[in-house]
Amino acid sequence: MEDLVQTANENVQCLASEWNQLKLTLEEEKYQRRGHVMVSESDLHKLQVEISANKRMLNKLQPEVSKCREYSRELHEALANSESSLEQNHQRQNHLQSRCEALKSECDLERESKLKMQAELSEVSNQLSLQSEYCASMGAVCCTLLWRASQQEHMIPHLLAGSQMKSFLSVVSHTLESFLATYEEDMSDGVNEEVQFVLALVGTVTNVAASAVGREFLSKSSHSQSLIETFKHLLSKPPSKHIVRLKGLAIMALYNLSINQTGLKSLASTKGLVPLMTWLLSAEISDEMRLHTLLLLHSLVSEPKHLNLMLEVKEGMTEQLMQELSNHRDKDIREVFLEITQAVRAVGSEP
Repeated sequence: MEDLVQTANENVQCLASEWNQLKLTLEEEKYQRRGHVMVSESDLHKLQVEISANKRMLNKLQPEVSKCREYSRELHEALANSESSLEQNHQRQNHLQSRCEALKSECDLERESKLKMQAELSEVSNQLSLQSEYCASMGAVCCTLLWRASQQEHMIPHLLAGSQMKSFLSVVSHTLESFLATYEEDMSDGVNEEVQFVLALVGTVTNVAASAVGREFLSKSSHSQSLIETFKHLLSKPPSKHIVRLKGLAIMALYNLSINQTGLKSLASTKGLVPLMTWLLSAEISDEMRLHTLLLLHSLVSEPKHLNLMLEVKEGMTEQLMQELSNHRDKDIREVFLEITQAVRAVGSEP
């Protein structure tokens, strides 16, 4: 009997347990139908802890999120500006490309024009060269005839008549300066016509100065000083076989001019003339050049009032040069040098 009671109690307890289990199951289904979930207190507590931690984390991340949003906004603005700048650069590139194409076209046109002008310039240069050669040839012929005509003393007054001789002297001065500037470093045998042209011009002046009426005209001419300076420039050039004859004519012209008192006064007032003459005596080896140089120096020191010129001669004459000239093989050179030396010594011996 007790066994039966015990078994019945166990069955009752089992039924009660199943009943409670069934009630829980029914409750869960009820909550699930309502959209609820059954959570244990421990899980709920864990969930609450995690939610609190996440809230704290969100509070910490909030400033960073704001910064990121601001940075994102700035990036969008920069991107928009970059796109706008890129578009502008693209437009500018297109403009520059168009301009470049236009300039290339202009450059091609300029190149064609330049080539055409170079061809024309070459043709003009050739024509000018031919004309220059023709003019030089014609000038050489005409001036050579004039040079020969001026050798006749009775022709000098005819040459001086009118105003053409003044223009002629100006032409001589400018032509000689141009000739010296052009062939200052290179005077080859290929310039014979130019040399003959200039020789004829200077030779004509020399012949004019050889006559009394011609010396008088040259001494009073407004071009005389310019001509003297041009001859000085010529004589200051280093010795050269190509211009030795030209130098000879120039020094003869100056000597002829010194025979006239007005011409001598002009020469005496020319600065640097005496030092140039003493330099020529040392530099030139031509006896003719040395003789005419000494004759010009003699004319300059023959006047007692030209004391400064005598002192310049004395200072410019070295002992070696004086010894060489005093023992020169040419009698005329020795005699003229002796007269110059006596004039200079006379000045040195005066109290």
